[in-house]
Amino acid sequence: MGRTTGSANRPAATGDDATMAQFKITSWNIKHMHDAIAPGGKDAARLPFIREQIAQMDPDILCITEATPDLPLLQQWAATLHVPYVVPTVPGTAEALAKLPNNPRKALCKLYGYPDNALYGTQWIWFLVKASLNLGAELQDPKIWRRFAASQYADAADQQRTDGKWGLYYWAERKAGLWNHVRQPQVLVATIAGLRVELIGAHLR
Repeated sequence: MGRTTGSANRPAATGDDATMAQFKITSWNIKHMHDAIAPGGKDAARLPFIREQIAQMDPDILCITEATPDLPLLQQWAATLHVPYVVPTVPGTAEALAKLPNNPRKALCKLYGYPDNALYGTQWIWFLVKASLNLGAELQDPKIWRRFAASQYADAADQQRTDGKWGLYYWAERKAGLWNHVRQPQVLVATIAGLRVELIGAHLR
């Protein structure tokens, strides 16, 4: 969404319409983000450019894919951008982190619907929201997404699935199989211009 509120052919918007016309939602795949923002990370040289790019885009909401799984690290970093951003979370996040404070990725894998392994557990999706907007934003419990998607999806054998897995057809091999989410979509729930909206962040293959 752009930041213009009017043009020669369209009158300027007012009230909630103006808020929506100026609202900017952006998605960015910051490849190997953790290696850029972690202290001593091997890609730390990219960090100034990442900061500059976010400042130039100046999004109200930024969905990051291939983001770090280290939520406390991301929260600290987001608060130091050109304007402070907050990172909305799933209810129960603080309690889960308290149980494994030295391993935030492992602490949150189950709650956030990510496989508990180092390979698939490093490409997370987070939303950054400008702190000044007070949108009441939080992430929806991933169980809601899984129940909704899996309960209405039939696999390659036309069987209704309720286990969170999806039917997958391997075209080159002419066979069907099952797959689960290695990059669990995340759903941000926020109030924008008086409307409670859901934004789905997905990292697709």
